[in-house]
Amino acid sequence: MQDFAAIEINQAALMALLLAFARVGGLFQSMPLFSMRGVPIPVRAGLALAISALLMPGLTVDPALGSASAPAIGLAFASEAMLGLAMGFSVTVLMSVIDIAGTFIGMNAGLAIASQFDPMSEGQSLVITRVLQLAGFLTFLGLDLHHEVLLGLADSFVLAAPGHGVLAFTAGQGVSALLGGAFVDALRVSMPVVATAFFINVVAALVTRFAQQMNIYFSVGLAAQSPLGIAATALTLPAVVGVIAAMSGDLRGLVASLLG
Repeated sequence: MQDFAAIEINQAALMALLLAFARVGGLFQSMPLFSMRGVPIPVRAGLALAISALLMPGLTVDPALGSASAPAIGLAFASEAMLGLAMGFSVTVLMSVIDIAGTFIGMNAGLAIASQFDPMSEGQSLVITRVLQLAGFLTFLGLDLHHEVLLGLADSFVLAAPGHGVLAFTAGQGVSALLGGAFVDALRVSMPVVATAFFINVVAALVTRFAQQMNIYFSVGLAAQSPLGIAATALTLPAVVGVIAAMSGDLRGLVASLLG
């Protein structure tokens, strides 16, 4: 009888490890940087399994997992994976301020013609967006914000043991508010470049209006727009770093708040 109870406890611990792996794996599947195509899937899976194993000593194991039915385990696994995906996606939404700001800057500074493959979206993006992405991601890693995400993940296991993780029904409203905030932050970051480009266009258009034979707008205005836009972009990099740094106090609570 004792041997049977020990086997059931071991099965419950194994199921708890697999369910924790589903939550952690979902996080790494949608989290910035770790979800890039350049990070092989076996590396993500191995890292998720290692973190799940490290968290196991502090996790609460439900003994009922050892005797749960296959449909119940499958439903719990899907729920944990969905919760992890939502956690990683919420961080991606916060980091989207970089992409939005880069698009605004490129479109207004005359740099939209230069594009490059973006491993995040697996498509083409503006070169200026890639420059801002590098600055933002280096800041993200330099400030150890990925550790804040992992701490929020650990907090979620304290709030809900493996097998009991459910995505909050009201999470959609929170993510929408995050996206709106990211859009506003992107406007603030890109505003110096947009204002510079607007000023150049207005001055060149006025000069062209009063001295049409000189055609200043096409000969000087458009040519000066790109280098001045690049110079203004260099001045906005500290603002990008400041926006990413301001996330440090929100990431841990944000990840845990998605738990229903």
